[in-house]
Amino acid sequence: MLGTSSRLYVIERLLVQGEAKAYDLAKTSPFAISTIYYTLRKLEDEGCVIVSRDVYMPTFKCVLEYYREAGCGDAVKSYFRRSLGEYADLVKENDICQLLDFLVKTGACGKSVVSAVLDAVGGRLADVKKLPEGVTRAFTAALAAGSEYIDAVHKGAVVGGVFVGYCKRCGLVVAPCPLIK
Repeated sequence: MLGTSSRLYVIERLLVQGEAKAYDLAKTSPFAISTIYYTLRKLEDEGCVIVSRDVYMPTFKCVLEYYREAGCGDAVKSYFRRSLGEYADLVKENDICQLLDFLVKTGACGKSVVSAVLDAVGGRLADVKKLPEGVTRAFTAALAAGSEYIDAVHKGAVVGGVFVGYCKRCGLVVAPCPLIK
């Protein structure tokens, strides 16, 4: 746990757990209960967390803030492993750190990995191929994790003839594919 800030404490707990009720965060916190409730409300107002039925979940904006303050630690990696699902094993831990470093340096932001990277490349999906290899791999896995299958082999998106996502034959890919009809 990060020491002195209730804000970083709450963000870290949410990144590690994935979601939590306000009461559960408050009762296990080293901070006053009212401080945790206030912190959650402030994070929600800023778009760092979303809440549904008193369950708080971190957005990617929350991940970027934590990374800026605490670096690429276990809390960040835990968030990514959970969000990448079945594609987590295709992404190296260093790829996650490289992606976050790239996004922080470019000033890109978004409520998801995909929207933040697209912000960084000006919305041009084909330009993802020009990014550092680790950034491309992490982005492609995130896009595949949040997508549907477009045919029996491909899960991701096709824009301007370029496929970005997961191919059962090729793995994570950013390239035109003649097999997509």
